[in-house]
Parts: sequence; C-alpha cells; structure tokens
Amino acid sequence: MKKIILYLFIVTLVLAGCANESIMLSGESSNWEGEYLADNGPDTEYGEFTFHYKKDEELKNLKITISEEETIQTWEKLDKRTVTISSQCSGCTPETGEPIQVEIQWGRPQQTEKLTLE
Repeated sequence: MKKIILYLFIVTLVLAGCANESIMLSGESSNWEGEYLADNGPDTEYGEFTFHYKKDEELKNLKITISEEETIQTWEKLDKRTVTISSQCSGCTPETGEPIQVEIQWGRPQQTEKLTLE
C-alpha cells in the first residue's frame, strides 16, 4: 500500500511539473539588449526581465516601460549597466511567446529606444 501511495505521489509531481512552460524572449536595439525568462503555469507567471546597456558609460535617469505602461521602473543613477526587473501574476492567463514591447529612456539629453522581445 505504501508503494502505491508513493508511486501516485511521484506521478502527480511529474504531471504537475509538465503543466508549466518555460519561455525565453529576447531583443536588441543599437544601445540595449533585453531578455525575458518566465515559468508559466495554467494561471500564473513568474518571470524576470534583464536589460543590458551596451555602451561603456554611466547611466542616469533610466526609465523602462514594459507593455505600454503595464510595468514602469525608474532609476536616478546606476552603478552598473545591467538591470533586472521581476514580474509575476497570479490568477492570470499568461500569453506564452507573445512579443513584448519595451521602451527605454535614459540620459540628459534624454534618449529613447524601443525594442521588441520575441
């Protein structure tokens, strides 16, 4: 009996793990590289955006807008050229593999670039 319960428990874990889907989207502009890694379940999504500035200069007044103001992050000054933004939703139905539009603004005078993560 214990073996049957253990077997059912293992099968349940394996099937639950198969329900999740991992996705990776990436994009590049002349000054930026972007990437989105996510683990999607039936009604949840846990992800992380990573943006890297290609130039070797100080970043100031950085603003990153993801999916038309769905997520906005700002920084006055950065000591590094790579930023990470966590993303999660619960009770949602994630759209796996759909392109994500990103707008990045930085510097004085302000520069703006758009990239599509696909």
